Amino acid sequence: LTNACNLRCKHCFSFAGERLEDELSIDEIKKVLGDLQDLGTMEIDFGGGEPLLRPDLLQVLNAAQSLDFEMVILTNGTLLDEATAKKLAEYSIKHVQISLDGLRRAHEDLRGKGTFNPTIRAMKALRNEGIRFAVRTTATKESFRDIKKLADISVKLGAYKFGVIRFFPAGRGMAYKDDLMLNADEMLVLHKTIKHINNIYGHKIDITADPC
Repeated sequence: LTNACNLRCKHCFSFAGERLEDELSIDEIKKVLGDLQDLGTMEIDFGGGEPLLRPDLLQVLNAAQSLDFEMVILTNGTLLDEATAKKLAEYSIKHVQISLDGLRRAHEDLRGKGTFNPTIRAMKALRNEGIRFAVRTTATKESFRDIKKLADISVKLGAYKFGVIRFFPAGRGMAYKDDLMLNADEMLVLHKTIKHINNIYGHKIDITADPC
């Protein structure tokens, strides 16, 4: 929906930050949604950048809901407070995906100082409004040992899905390849951790991960 973002995450594949001059207008978005409906599309994932920075986001959701799409919102969570969650609760949203990329130290090293608590707040706000949410984690050299505790947090706060992907250098992440990318031994630890998490929580929530 936009390239604008309130964060400058190290691993961002799209160099998100500033709004682009030629982003789609609401009328253009409605046209695209209509075309997608004609093609038989069933689900729309709204991402960015940070989609909550789109001032006409609710108009976009109205347009998508009127066409009976299943809707997913992909957000970093830092702008999602109780008031925003109450607005989102008025829509038939399949789920909101929240990015939680480590415990405080690792998460804030990737996403910026002061981003951990607002992300946890967003998860609680969604839970309180009865909106399904999924937690998405990018495993890096700094965070791969946090994965089990992140799964604990996700289950405790009521996530319906916990997904893990390994860091892959693209976009802004190219500059941090050596600092963030897992080596073979670390990937093996990650793989074993995910199997362990699935054994513990697989009957409670969906556990997904890219194959290592």
